[in-house]
Amino acid sequence: MGYFALNKDGLILDVNLTGAALLGVGRRDLHNTAFIRYIAPDDRNQFHHQLLEFQKNADIKHNTELKLLKMDNGSFYAHLETMSIQDNDGFFKEYRVAVTDIKEIKNKKEALKESEERYREILVNNSAVIS
Repeated sequence: MGYFALNKDGLILDVNLTGAALLGVGRRDLHNTAFIRYIAPDDRNQFHHQLLEFQKNADIKHNTELKLLKMDNGSFYAHLETMSIQDNDGFFKEYRVAVTDIKEIKNKKEALKESEERYREILVNNSAVIS
Protein backbone atom coordinates (compact mmCIF):
# COMPACT_ATOMS: atom_id res chain seq x y z
CA MET A 1 0.00 0.00 0.00
CA GLY A 2 1.28 3.41 -0.90
CA TYR A 3 1.23 6.19 1.67
CA PHE A 4 1.34 9.90 0.90
CA ALA A 5 1.48 12.92 3.19
CA LEU A 6 0.04 16.07 1.59
CA ASN A 7 -0.02 19.67 2.77
CA LYS A 8 -3.24 21.73 2.77
CA ASP A 9 -2.72 22.60 -0.90
CA GLY A 10 -2.32 18.95 -1.92
CA LEU A 11 1.46 19.06 -2.42
CA ILE A 12 3.26 15.84 -1.60
CA LEU A 13 5.34 16.24 1.57
CA ASP A 14 6.36 12.60 1.87
CA VAL A 15 5.69 9.25 0.21
CA ASN A 16 6.77 5.70 0.93
CA LEU A 17 8.56 3.53 -1.64
CA THR A 18 5.38 1.67 -2.56
CA GLY A 19 3.52 4.90 -3.27
CA ALA A 20 6.33 6.15 -5.49
CA ALA A 21 6.45 2.79 -7.30
CA LEU A 22 2.68 2.88 -7.93
CA LEU A 23 3.13 6.17 -9.77
CA GLY A 24 6.38 5.12 -11.43
CA VAL A 25 8.27 8.08 -9.97
CA GLY A 26 11.22 8.30 -7.58
CA ARG A 27 10.43 9.42 -4.02
CA ARG A 28 12.61 12.52 -4.28
CA ASP A 29 10.98 13.52 -7.57
CA LEU A 30 7.54 13.49 -5.92
CA HIS A 31 8.49 15.85 -3.10
CA ASN A 32 6.56 19.16 -3.38
CA THR A 33 4.65 18.07 -6.50
CA ALA A 34 0.87 18.31 -6.68
CA PHE A 35 -0.77 14.96 -5.96
CA ILE A 36 -3.66 15.95 -8.22
CA ARG A 37 -1.22 15.80 -11.15
CA TYR A 38 -1.36 12.01 -10.80
CA ILE A 39 -5.16 11.84 -10.81
CA ALA A 40 -6.96 11.32 -14.13
CA PRO A 41 -8.52 14.60 -15.32
CA ASP A 42 -12.09 13.25 -15.00
CA ASP A 43 -11.51 12.44 -11.30
CA ARG A 44 -9.65 15.59 -10.22
CA ASN A 45 -12.73 17.56 -9.18
CA GLN A 46 -13.86 14.67 -6.98
CA PHE A 47 -10.54 14.67 -5.12
CA HIS A 48 -10.45 18.47 -4.87
CA HIS A 49 -13.94 18.54 -3.32
CA GLN A 50 -12.89 15.81 -0.91
CA LEU A 51 -10.04 18.00 0.38
CA LEU A 52 -12.42 20.95 0.72
CA GLU A 53 -14.76 18.77 2.78
CA PHE A 54 -11.88 17.99 5.14
CA GLN A 55 -11.38 21.69 5.75
CA LYS A 56 -14.99 21.91 6.96
CA ASN A 57 -14.95 18.73 9.03
CA ALA A 58 -11.51 17.46 10.04
CA ASP A 59 -12.87 14.42 11.90
CA ILE A 60 -13.92 12.53 8.80
CA LYS A 61 -12.12 9.82 6.90
CA HIS A 62 -12.96 9.53 3.23
CA ASN A 63 -12.76 6.51 0.95
CA THR A 64 -12.96 6.83 -2.80
CA GLU A 65 -11.96 5.11 -6.01
CA LEU A 66 -10.09 7.15 -8.58
CA LYS A 67 -8.10 6.54 -11.70
CA LEU A 68 -4.46 7.44 -11.10
CA LEU A 69 -1.87 8.25 -13.73
CA LYS A 70 1.59 6.75 -13.92
CA MET A 71 4.66 8.58 -15.16
CA ASP A 72 4.94 6.19 -18.14
CA ASN A 73 1.51 7.33 -19.41
CA GLY A 74 -0.14 4.24 -17.94
CA SER A 75 -2.98 4.38 -15.45
CA PHE A 76 -4.64 2.25 -12.81
CA TYR A 77 -7.68 2.31 -10.59
CA ALA A 78 -6.94 2.93 -6.94
CA HIS A 79 -8.77 2.95 -3.66
CA LEU A 80 -7.82 6.06 -1.67
CA GLU A 81 -8.40 6.38 2.04
CA THR A 82 -7.78 9.98 3.05
CA MET A 83 -7.74 11.46 6.51
CA SER A 84 -6.83 14.79 8.02
CA ILE A 85 -4.11 14.85 10.69
CA GLN A 86 -3.95 17.57 13.35
CA ASP A 87 -0.97 18.72 15.38
CA ASN A 88 -0.86 18.66 19.19
CA ASP A 89 -2.84 21.92 19.36
CA GLY A 90 -5.64 20.58 17.16
CA PHE A 91 -4.68 22.53 14.05
CA PHE A 92 -4.37 21.01 10.61
CA LYS A 93 -1.00 19.36 10.04
CA GLU A 94 -1.39 17.28 6.85
CA TYR A 95 -3.53 14.92 4.85
CA ARG A 96 -2.57 11.27 4.81
CA VAL A 97 -3.60 9.23 1.81
CA ALA A 98 -3.35 5.44 1.66
CA VAL A 99 -3.42 4.21 -1.94
CA THR A 100 -4.21 0.64 -2.98
CA ASP A 101 -4.07 -0.55 -6.58
CA ILE A 102 -7.46 -2.15 -7.31
CA LYS A 103 -6.92 -2.80 -11.02
CA GLU A 104 -7.37 -6.58 -10.57
CA ILE A 105 -10.58 -6.12 -8.59
CA LYS A 106 -11.96 -3.71 -11.20
CA ASN A 107 -11.02 -6.13 -14.01
CA LYS A 108 -12.74 -9.02 -12.21
CA LYS A 109 -15.87 -6.94 -11.61
CA GLU A 110 -15.95 -5.96 -15.28
CA ALA A 111 -15.48 -9.58 -16.40
CA LEU A 112 -18.28 -10.68 -14.05
CA LYS A 113 -20.57 -7.94 -15.39
CA GLU A 114 -19.87 -8.99 -18.99
CA SER A 115 -20.48 -12.64 -18.11
CA GLU A 116 -23.80 -11.79 -16.44
CA GLU A 117 -24.84 -9.76 -19.49
CA ARG A 118 -24.00 -12.66 -21.84
CA TYR A 119 -25.89 -15.11 -19.60
CA ARG A 120 -28.91 -12.79 -19.46
CA GLU A 121 -28.82 -12.43 -23.26
CA ILE A 122 -28.72 -16.21 -23.69
CA LEU A 123 -31.73 -16.59 -21.41
CA VAL A 124 -33.72 -13.88 -23.17
CA ASN A 125 -32.88 -15.16 -26.65
CA ASN A 126 -33.63 -18.76 -25.70
CA SER A 127 -36.74 -18.29 -23.59
CA ALA A 128 -38.59 -20.85 -25.73
CA VAL A 129 -36.11 -23.50 -24.64
CA ILE A 130 -36.74 -22.75 -20.98
CA SER A 131 -40.57 -22.79 -21.28
